[in-house]
Formats: sequence, C-alpha cells, structure tokens
Amino acid sequence: MKRFFLTLSFVLFIIPIGMSQDLSSTVFAQCLEGESYLSFEITTDTYGYELYFEITPYDDDCGINTLAAYGNTFVGCDGGGLKVATAQDNGAFSNNSTIIREFGCIPNGTQLNIHAVDDYGDGKSVIGIRIDGFLVESFTADATSNSWTYIVNPPNNYDVKLDYDFIDELDYKINHIPPVHDLYYPLNQLTNSETYMGLTVYNTGVQTSSNVYARLNIDRFNESNDTYETVFTDTLKYGNLESNTSKIRFKKIEDTNWQTVGKFRYVYSAAMDENDEDESNNSLSNSFEITENYWSKIPLNSNNELEPTNKKYFPPTMAGPNELTKYEWGSLFYFANGNEVIIDKISALLFSKSDTSVDSADVQIRIYEVNIQEDNSIRIPEDLAIVGLAIENLTHDPGNTVPFETTTFYNASDGSPMGALKNNKLYFISIYQQQQFAPYLSDGQTTSGFYIYGNLVNHDFFSYVHGEINSKPYYNPLIIEYQSTYTSYLSGWNESPEPVLGINLKENVLKNRDYTKTTRAQVLVSPNPTNNKITISLDTTEDLDYTIIITDVTHRVIHIESTKFINNSKQIELEHLNSGVYFINISSNTDTFYQKFIKH
Repeated sequence: MKRFFLTLSFVLFIIPIGMSQDLSSTVFAQCLEGESYLSFEITTDTYGYELYFEITPYDDDCGINTLAAYGNTFVGCDGGGLKVATAQDNGAFSNNSTIIREFGCIPNGTQLNIHAVDDYGDGKSVIGIRIDGFLVESFTADATSNSWTYIVNPPNNYDVKLDYDFIDELDYKINHIPPVHDLYYPLNQLTNSETYMGLTVYNTGVQTSSNVYARLNIDRFNESNDTYETVFTDTLKYGNLESNTSKIRFKKIEDTNWQTVGKFRYVYSAAMDENDEDESNNSLSNSFEITENYWSKIPLNSNNELEPTNKKYFPPTMAGPNELTKYEWGSLFYFANGNEVIIDKISALLFSKSDTSVDSADVQIRIYEVNIQEDNSIRIPEDLAIVGLAIENLTHDPGNTVPFETTTFYNASDGSPMGALKNNKLYFISIYQQQQFAPYLSDGQTTSGFYIYGNLVNHDFFSYVHGEINSKPYYNPLIIEYQSTYTSYLSGWNESPEPVLGINLKENVLKNRDYTKTTRAQVLVSPNPTNNKITISLDTTEDLDYTIIITDVTHRVIHIESTKFINNSKQIELEHLNSGVYFINISSNTDTFYQKFIKH
C-alpha cells in the first residue's frame, strides 16, 4: 500500500548536515605552498553500486588521461544505462552511505573535469569536492552520464552558498522552496492557498559566518517597459552558521496582495556580517506565471506548447503492485475553488517508439477525487474515486513526439458530461493506456504503446490543518522535522518524475443548469444476453465520433473507446468480462444513449 502522510501543523526547524571524518591537518601540511589537498565526499543513493566517476584534465573525455577513478570499475566510462552492475563488482560503493576518497595535493588553479556514469541512468548520488577537508562544491549524478568542470582553489574564510542540496539517509532532498509551487498557476486557485518561502544556506568557508540571513524578492514583469518591479519582500534569519554546516529556514507568505495575473520571478539572496569572499553563489532565481485559467508544472516553449523533456517513461516500468495500475501515471492537483471551474482541456506529450507496429492506439485521461483519511493520510489506490474520463485515439509517429489533447470529459458513472470540480478537494489526474489484446500492450510489456514524457519535480508535498477552511491539502516542498527521539516527514511524492501535463480551466457555466439527455436516434445491443461479443446498432446517418463506455453495477469502468459507427454498427469483444449485468453508454457531442445487457 502506497501511503502519503499529511502533517497537522508546521514546525520551524534546523537541520545540521553531519559531515564525515575531516582529513587531519598533518595531511594538508604535506602539500607545498600554492597547492591544496583534494578529496571527494560521495553520498550514495539506494543503488550506490551503480556509480562510477573519474577525474581527467580539463577538456578530456572520460577515459582520456585519467588522473583518478572511483566506484564501480565494471561500469566504467561506457557502462551508462547498461543495467548490469552488481554490489559485488570491483570498487562498488555501498548504498545509502557517505564515503571519503582521497586524491592528494594539487596546484591551485588546476582545472579538472569530473565524469560520472550511472549504470541504470536514474542515479541521485552526490559527489562532493573537499579542499583541505572542507566541502566546497557538490554535483548530483542524476543521468546515465554527467560531466562537470571544477577549478581547484583553497577554501574561502567567509563564504555562504545558496541552492545547496540537502539529502538525508532516506534520500529526501531540498534546496529551496518556490513561493508559488507550479510554473503556471491559475489565480482563482491560488488566492485561497498558502504560499511559502524557504531555503538551505550552506557555509563553505573555513570560519563561522555571523548573523546570516536570506532575503526573498518577488518581482512582477512590466510588459510596457520590459522591466521587473518588486511586489513582495521578506527575510529569513539563520543566525551564526558554522563552517561546513547548513541550515534550512522556511515560513508561510501571509501577504497575498501581490498575487495578480502576470509573469513573475523570485530572487533569493544571502548575506552575513563578514565580507563574503565569493558572491557568485549568493543568489538564485527562477520564474513563474500566475494565469487566468492555465495550470502546469511544465515549461512551455516559444510557441506556448508543452516542452518535451529528456525523460520518457512507459507506465508499466514505473508501477508496482501497490500503484494504481501498471498502465497509469499521474499528478496531484488541489482545487481551492473547484466548484467555480470546469476542466476545459488537458494536454500532454507522448512518445511513439521507433519499432511501433500499429497505426494508432487509444489513450485516456482519468480524473480521481482523493479521499483523505481521518489520520490525514492518503492510501493509493484505495482512497481514489474516479469521477471523470476522456479518450482520444492517437496516430503513432514512430520515433517521434505525439501531442495529446482532449476537450471532452465524461462522468465516469453514467457517461454524461463531467461537471465542475469540488471546493477544497485534491484530485489525481492521470494518463492511462490499456489495450487488452496484442499488439498494443501484452501482459504489461510494451509492444506498441506510447511512452509518456516526464518531468522531475522536487517534492509535491501537501499539508492539512484541522479546522481551517482554506487550509486543505496544497502543494509545498519537503518539510523535515528532526526531534531527539525520532524523525518525521511531511511526505508525498519523493523526487519522482511526473507526466508532462497542462490543464486549461473555464468558468462553471453549467453550475445552475441540468444536463438533458437527447434520444434523437435509437440504439440496439444484440444479442442480449450474450456470451462473447455484442453488436451495437445505432440508427443514425450522421458521421459523428462516438465514445462508448461500459460499466458494471458498481459503476466501475470496464471498457472505453472512441469510434465511428460504420454502416450504423459496431462490434465489441467481451470474452474478458465476468458474467453479470453491465451498462453501456454511447455519446457524441449531440446525443447520449443508454442500454443494459447481460453477459453469461
């Protein structure tokens, strides 16, 4: 059972990063004047044995003039993505560990290349650079192969750094909290949500930094003169920060006066009493947009289209026995003002494999209500109730991206048009594809299915506070509370990729209207009762696209497809259905028809 816990309150906290052994001063004394002692601090992930990295002179590729090599030598420079490494391989690092590896004295100013190779291509191990025992730089090996450049220099006496990744023993990671979680956030869903500011500050200097603080500025873009104007500012105070340690501070942004439709950027900047000797790492910034009706965590390109990522996933490879299904993959969205809006359009990006052997395949969007338990937890899939469906038949383009877009959403129980969402409700919106007969999908193995573009999102966490009408679950990054006897997490998706999704909303114009079903044509399902298949006869001459939804007596969707009626009829195979009573709904943009049938 996959379970997500929701905290009852927020607690301000400090997390010191405990460092591994320091190299002794006698080691540094062996270096000549103008040299520094170089070593590496490796913090491995759950699969540390998959990591290999090496050091080369600047501008040399992995394996060329190698100066030092560490980790799994069986992986080497060419082992990225081969998925053959084991924990018993020569040099393999331990999992979930912090390891120190020595390099030695090296002249200051030397420019090095660091090449990391992950056997599986999904690593999160961190390679830290230590100069004279002080951790001064860190790199995350998060792909099949990574390369970075580093210039050796002695550590500064005073230097604080932002955007430093804190990763604990459970692989939770945080560097900063965007004030607005998603890249594009509709204003009518944001105004009653909470926004946060938060940041990890790390002291890379030799000396203790005094009265460290970080300031957040939120700037709104003025399109009339192409400038940014500051609309919000606040400060996080960190106090004194000892060498080689970090602190995390966060707090709620209570002021909402700056929230208007428009483009924004946020800028975090750090300062202290002493003169910072390297100001290049004292600030970080990013952008977001508050929109009228568009919601997405994914950047748009110059044509206002979803931007493909460098990650593509097929849902069966992502899901285990405790997930929804092995054909489904989605994201969470919290609607503070749900009954004011209807989902107008959902867009996604799919990828067609180069060896795809069929012309097209059906892809669904599924919309679930999330029902939070009394203990403020979410159990997936038990706590999800499907309320909306959409289906599109997509044409394959082998080896290329296939855009997905749907604008027609059905009530999952009866096939009528899906209405407005609910207020203060968390929803799970997923991309679903399943064909029960080859060649589309077979036993969970892809033969001609669509891959889904994914985006790594840094912790979609949500919180719940009893008794506050506008404090239902909403998104904010990881919050960790260290206590003397236990460690607790406000937890959700743990650095997981989420599908590339864009949602367009529209005003709930149907909120005071009843949906009237039309019956201008006649429908016949035969034979009824049936054994293996049914033939649907529809008395219409219109060349319309119809959606067929079959449900059981519990309103569970058994079958859904988009089709045209050729010669006014359509056959559906039913061998996979158990005996029982079923309901069939056939709908177009003008008509909706219902029939009941029995399967022997």
